[in-house]
Order: sequence, then structure tokens, then C-alpha cells
Amino acid sequence: MTMQFYSLPVRPLILGFFLLCFSSFQTVHAATVEESALSKAAKAEASQEKEPSIDERFFAEIKEFKTKLTVMRKEMKRLTGEQQLALGMQVRETEIQLRKIFGDVLNHIAEEKKKNTLKPYILPQIKSLLQEESKIIQRELTYANNHIASLVKDQKNLDSLQLFARKQEISNYYGIYDALLKDLYENAQRLELLELSVTDDLAVLDNLLKQRSLTVSSEIKLVLNTLSDLHEQYKTAAEGDKEKLNTKILALEEFKEGLTDSLTALVKLLHKREIDALEYSELLIKATGQISTEIFDKQVAFSLFSHTMSDAKIWLQENGLRLSLNLLFVLFILAFFKVLAWLTKRLLKRVFIAKNSRMSQLAGNFLVSMSGKIVMVLGVLVALSQLGVKIGPLLAGLGIAGFIIGFALQDVLSNFASGVMILMYQPFDVGDVIEVPEVSGKVQSMNLVSSIILTFDNQKLIVPNNKIWGNIIRNVHSERVRRVDLVFGIAYEADIDQAERIFQEILDGHELVLTRPESVIKLHTLGESSVDFIVRPWVMSEDYWTVYWDITRTVKKRLDEEGISIPYPQRDVHIYHTDSTS
Repeated sequence: MTMQFYSLPVRPLILGFFLLCFSSFQTVHAATVEESALSKAAKAEASQEKEPSIDERFFAEIKEFKTKLTVMRKEMKRLTGEQQLALGMQVRETEIQLRKIFGDVLNHIAEEKKKNTLKPYILPQIKSLLQEESKIIQRELTYANNHIASLVKDQKNLDSLQLFARKQEISNYYGIYDALLKDLYENAQRLELLELSVTDDLAVLDNLLKQRSLTVSSEIKLVLNTLSDLHEQYKTAAEGDKEKLNTKILALEEFKEGLTDSLTALVKLLHKREIDALEYSELLIKATGQISTEIFDKQVAFSLFSHTMSDAKIWLQENGLRLSLNLLFVLFILAFFKVLAWLTKRLLKRVFIAKNSRMSQLAGNFLVSMSGKIVMVLGVLVALSQLGVKIGPLLAGLGIAGFIIGFALQDVLSNFASGVMILMYQPFDVGDVIEVPEVSGKVQSMNLVSSIILTFDNQKLIVPNNKIWGNIIRNVHSERVRRVDLVFGIAYEADIDQAERIFQEILDGHELVLTRPESVIKLHTLGESSVDFIVRPWVMSEDYWTVYWDITRTVKKRLDEEGISIPYPQRDVHIYHTDSTS
């Protein structure tokens, strides 16, 4: 039995057992995965059922804002004064948010139409909401208009501070009213996008726009006239009354600013509705003194030009003859002083820039130029006096302006002062070769602010006078005669007398070397490698470099011919050997 048991086929049995286990595991795993997938799908479907769609969210937000606005509007009508105004501002902010949602809904509808996925119930609902919104805006406009009228009516017995606060409150409500007009226009545009009739809404809007524009423009004209009268009263009022007048002026200026802002917004809406706003645009330009792109167009420009030309024509008819005679007389005065300035410059030029004049060319040119300018300034002042301009206040104003400009242009004035000092002390003249730090060259010209220097390599430098006067000035051509300083070295083995004779012969044979003052040739120093002679001939200033280069070249040739060497620095190196063992 035992032998038979061990002889059974064991390996096939074990393999079959493992295959059976693996098949069972696959079946259980597949069932688990399928159950998990079904569970996820059920959860996703349940979450989709619970989460509202984007359309539902839009309408839920609209409903929430409309409910909130209904409560706030009722509360606002119960309040008064600053509390009412503060709540009105909150209502306005909430309305802006609500109408932004309407815009988002219309954008969403346009996208859904492109995809052909627009739900059928959305359009009727949004149309109904927008039509209702139009009625709400019109009711708010009526309420705001009545409230503004009551505020305007009850301001007769207010003191200056109360009047200022009331004007501010009216301006704020004006802003709300104008914003509601804009909301009515934008709401009509949304209704047009939904292909609904907006004829009635636009008719109401146009009527309100015309009434409001007429009212605001009338108030602006009244404010401008009142301000003009108050300014005239202020000029002649006593010191005690000026404070009250100033308070009224400030209140009216603040009120006028609110009115002009309101009329600007109205003009923009009038242009969008293609309603004539020419008169209001001109009034805005007159009231504010500013021209903006929103109110300025070809018609406004043509109208302003026509009015200006008409006013100019009337003025010329009244003052033309007198003005023509004055202008002719002024032109005669200017021409006379122009000729006088020319004669003055010509006379001074003969005196100051003559060949035998001791005055420098710089100073002469400056005086000639300034004399002509001074004469012309006097002529302009005389001409202005003939036109009725008071010279005293003008000169005082020019003095103050000059002080301010002088403070702002300190560096320029510093150069001006340096130019004056150069003209007074005359350290150089036109044509002189000068050297100042970082600059050397020939002075070409000069004015009170800067000097023009032509360098030796023909570069033109414009140097501020402050850079010249504030440093050391070396004038190479200030004297007619200059000394050329030369140093020549010969070898220690050379004959000193022979070298001195050669130098003397070279100087005596050069035609540009002067005999007076006498030239100097002396043994100067015993150097490390040479015996140095100084050779100092005197020449005319303009011959300096010619003599310098000629003598240097001739000395080298003569010394070579005479067998006298010109040594160069040498150094002897001595090497000492030492015993390394020691």
C-alpha cells in the first residue's frame, strides 16, 4: 500500500489545485471592482442631483439680491438725513452687483445658444426679470427726483455750514440719479439683445435725459453767475465779511463740481441716444475750462470757433481803429530802437575792438553784444507802455520770476558769475592757448556761460566757465616771449667743453632763437648714467614748439657726428660665489 501511494502522480494534482484557487480569486476581484464602479457612479449621480446647475445658481443669486434690495429700499424710505443717504449708497452698490449678474446671465445664454444646449425655461425667466427691473429703475428715478426737489426746496433758511452739507447731499443724490439713468439705458440694451421691444423704455429715458440735462445746465448757469457776483463782492468786502463770503464760494464751487460731473455723464448718454448735446458740451467747457474727448467733437469745435469769431468781430468793431493806431506806433518804436541798437553796437565796436585798444577782445565783444540787447529791452518796455501795460508791476513780476529762476538755475548762474569774473580780470583772450585741468587748447570764443576751446588735434570743447575760473589757468600766449627748457645728457667719458661748444653753436645758428634775453647753457646735474646739461634759449611764443623740435633733432645729429654718446640707464650686476659646505 505504501509503495502504491508514493507511486501516484502528485505534480498534476498540485498544479490543478493552484489553478482552481487563482480562478476563484479573479472571480471575487472582478465582482469587487464592478461593485466599486457601481458605487462611484451612484455617488456621482447623487451628487449631480444635489448640486444645482449654473442656471439655477444665477437665478438663486438674482432672487437673493432682489429680496435684499426690497428690504433695504423700504428701510431707506423710513430713514432721513445722513442715515438715509448712507443706506442709499449701500442700495446702489447692491444694485450694481445685481445688474452685473444680469450681464453674466446674458453672456451665459449666448454661450449656451452657440452650443445648442440652452434650456427652454431660461429665456422666459430672464426676460421677465429684466422687464421687471426696468420698472424698478423707473420707480427709483421718480423717487430720487422727488427727493432731490424736496432737498432743494428746504435750503432757504440754512446757515453756511448747513448749506454746505445740504449741497453735498444734493450732489450725492444727483450722482445716484444719473447712475440710474445709465442703468435704464443698459437694461434696455439687454432687453434688445433678447429681441424684446424697448420703445417705451427708451422714450422714458430720452424724456428724462432731456429734462435732467436742461435742469442741470440751468443750475450750472445760475451757479456761475452767483459765483461771479460773490467774487466781485469779495474784492470790496470788509475783512469780517470775507470769511462768510469765502464759505459760500467754497460751497458753490463744490456744488458746481458735482453739477458738471452730472452734466458730463448726461452728455455721454445723450450722445449714445444720438440726441443733440451741443449746448451742454459748450457749457461744460465754459464751466470747467477743460476739453475732454467725451464732450468734444466736430460740432462742438465748430460752434466754439463760431462764437469766438463772433465775439472777436464785435470787439474789433469797437476797438479796431484804436488798436490799429497803437500797433502802428508800437511798430515804429520797435523799428526806431532796432536801428538805435545797431548804431550803438557799431560805435562801441569801433571803440572797444580797435587795434590800439587795451581792452581784450572778449570784453569788447561782450560789451558790444550787451549794449544792443539793453537798447532793445528799453524799446520793448517803451512799446508796452504805449499799449497800456503798467511797467512797474511788470518789472516787479520779472524780478520775482528772476529770483525763482535764479534759485532753480544755480549752476547756470555760477557759470554766469565766472564768466563775468573772466571778463573783468581778463586771464586770457580769444586766440590765446590756455591749459586748465583736463583741457588745453586755443580759445576760439566765449560767452558769459561757457568758453569754446579748440584742442591741438582740432576738437572743439565747450567748457563751462565755472570749470575754468575755479581752477588754475595757464595762459601760454599771455607773453610775447617764452623760454624753451631743454635737458641733454652726455656720457661721463665725453668732453664737457666740447659738448658745451656744440650746444652754443646750435643755438647761435638757429634763426628763431632770440639774442635778448641771452640763452643759458649750464652743466646741471651729475646723474646716475649721464652728465646733464640744461639748454634754455628764448623765442617768440608762437615759435616755441618749432624751436623745441628743431634743437632736439639738431643736438642728436651733432652729438653723433662729434662722437659724443647719449647714455641710457645701465646697471651692473655682481655675482658672488660661496662654498656650500661652509
